[in-house]
Amino acid sequence: MPHPPTSEILDLETIRSNGNICPTANIDTKKESIFAVYDVTPELHSLYQSYFDYDIFMRWQVVTEDLPLHYDWGISPDKYLYLLDTGGDHVTTKFYSELQDDPIEGGSFSTEGRTLEYEIHETTKTWFRINVKTPHQVVGITRPRVALIIRPVE
Repeated sequence: MPHPPTSEILDLETIRSNGNICPTANIDTKKESIFAVYDVTPELHSLYQSYFDYDIFMRWQVVTEDLPLHYDWGISPDKYLYLLDTGGDHVTTKFYSELQDDPIEGGSFSTEGRTLEYEIHETTKTWFRINVKTPHQVVGITRPRVALIIRPVE
């Protein structure tokens, strides 16, 4: 897929000014959420919709701290990710083995009893397709991780 047009690349303050459309709780309930999602412009959504033969959601995603081991919510395993900022100099997405009683529909849990299967070090300004129905965590975040994400409408 092509890079987004520079006119559609927003700074973090502008992204956040649109309001978080997916407020989630933090693991530590005394802290603000570490995960937020914001709408993209209709023009940007339309541009990328043309690359898929099914309806998509396209959003900005901002993550401010490490994400614990989890499965993403939803049914589809596919998520496309275009990072504007990885969130740190040494951020790694780690994928682990599954356990029989995993909450595959979504949620966070422990790495205990799991094997690290592989890890990736994403770079900025490149599209990645990842399987979010494999247990994964993101570690090494030291500043806001800013990405465009694309998921199928379910």
